[in-house]
Amino acid sequence: MRSLRLFRYLCFYGSAPDVGSGRLSVLLPGLITALLAGCGQAPASDDYFPLQPGWHWHYQVTEARQQQRSVHRFEVTTRRIDTPVELAEVMATPQMVVRHTSDGTDYYLLRDLSGTYRVGKRTLIEKKPRLDAEPVLVMPPPDELEQGISWNQTTRPYVLHSTQSHVAWNQGNNEFVMTYEVAETGLVLSTPAGEFQHCIRIEGRGRIGLYADPRLGYQEVEVVQSEWYAPGVGLIRLQREEPMDLEMFQGGSLTFELIELQRP
Repeated sequence: MRSLRLFRYLCFYGSAPDVGSGRLSVLLPGLITALLAGCGQAPASDDYFPLQPGWHWHYQVTEARQQQRSVHRFEVTTRRIDTPVELAEVMATPQMVVRHTSDGTDYYLLRDLSGTYRVGKRTLIEKKPRLDAEPVLVMPPPDELEQGISWNQTTRPYVLHSTQSHVAWNQGNNEFVMTYEVAETGLVLSTPAGEFQHCIRIEGRGRIGLYADPRLGYQEVEVVQSEWYAPGVGLIRLQREEPMDLEMFQGGSLTFELIELQRP
């Protein structure tokens, strides 16, 4: 099992690294070479996480909580940028790939033969990007995407919430670890964007603990997330379940579905 602290576009954290040792310094030469070689080219037929600049994914997001249901759009754009000065000290490359989301977050990405990694992040309220303490695996390489491979990543709740205004419970301060694995391969899947062949499904499971109420005490909630990827396209569907139905806490579900992919 991979023991890196991992990330997908729904995980949020970062800190200053020890650049003199560890995984980051080991990965840099390969990451830089692979990134520069792949930028601007068409994605490989087995690339489940394309990094080509100018690609634009449009998703429909459905959030269900109790009897409430909300629907909105979410967009992701891949860009090639000059390496920010905050990352340039350890990223010996003049340019890198950034995935920009419609909520104003930038994810700084690099790739080598061991997978695609996030190396930094900048949120809407931050002026400068933050370098991750170590590269965070986003997607394993295609030759490892077989049933049985697994890895861990840190995430946080997105639907689970307190129903009591006086209860101080912050989603961002309740991180927990999920274990991901390739659950299915060779799938055919349809979304409003079309029909996709040779898809894979990645499944993540983790438990978050919380103090439910004085009667029930401490409770654990199992969070399950499934992600479907199509080769040469990327993420086409995501479904996350955070089940809970208590007086003080309620859960729900979150679904992303690809409705359009724009290529330059």
